[in-house]
Amino acid sequence: ESLLTAVLPALALFFFMENLPTFCVWLASLSGLPSFSETKKYAFKLLFAFQFIWSFLGVAIANGLIVAMRALMRDPSGTLNKMGSSIAATSVFFMTYLTLQVCFWLPVKQLVEFSRFS
Repeated sequence: ESLLTAVLPALALFFFMENLPTFCVWLASLSGLPSFSETKKYAFKLLFAFQFIWSFLGVAIANGLIVAMRALMRDPSGTLNKMGSSIAATSVFFMTYLTLQVCFWLPVKQLVEFSRFS
């Protein structure tokens, strides 16, 4: 059960993030930029902003604040310790996500690229 709760959210994020570049390219194509390279550059900016701001900072800070508010109501002196431990738990989630990326998707992607040329 703990393996399922540890891996399932990371897998959901993994599949969402795999479809996000296509969506960002589509949004960038709607922006009306004059060249294909500028459209790709804008799509990359959108993708990076979403991944960094929303996926990491947004989730980590929001989770930390929720835990801190609960801790503040129960015991105001231990708020910083609770917030620190909740951010550490969120970081474990992202480490699991990155491990899935490196151990699963990158080798599969390399095999697909290799099979195209052989």
